[in-house]
Amino acid sequence: MNFKSEKGVTIKSLIIIIILLFAMIGTVIFTSKNLLEVRRLDSLETNMLVIHAKAKEYCENAKTKLGAIPTDETRQEAKKYLDEIGSKDYENLQKDIERFHVEDKEYLYLLTAESFEKMGITNINSNEKNGYYFVNYDIEGEKVEVYNSKGYTKDNNTYYSLTELQEKQ
Repeated sequence: MNFKSEKGVTIKSLIIIIILLFAMIGTVIFTSKNLLEVRRLDSLETNMLVIHAKAKEYCENAKTKLGAIPTDETRQEAKKYLDEIGSKDYENLQKDIERFHVEDKEYLYLLTAESFEKMGITNINSNEKNGYYFVNYDIEGEKVEVYNSKGYTKDNNTYYSLTELQEKQ
């Protein structure tokens, strides 16, 4: 009997090829997941930085309305100026706001599409899907804090403010 030598893949080499393919697929999935997470964090932080820069400008403008010696009248004028930019209509978002741990909500504003338009900011959405953006002003201290209602979660910790995100890194 003459056996012909058959050329082909043996079971052993087929198993090795399948194992290598699964390892490569697993690596690609893991890397892609990490890249998406980094991209999400970068996008959130970039949006918050853009908002912060514009809000800081408005805070400085409001500070000039206070004058050298702030009075109740000049404080009201500064508040009215900020009221024209942001919205105080966030009653249905109280649960989100509680996560921010903001004590003084007098200068806490929800940023809407109209707010972004007035500020000259494009391509940032403040909504349920992306999270609502808020800004809290300290006019006299010329400080601004930006919050996002969804925040960024890592290792069972959620970071809602720009300051928290920057300290996390």
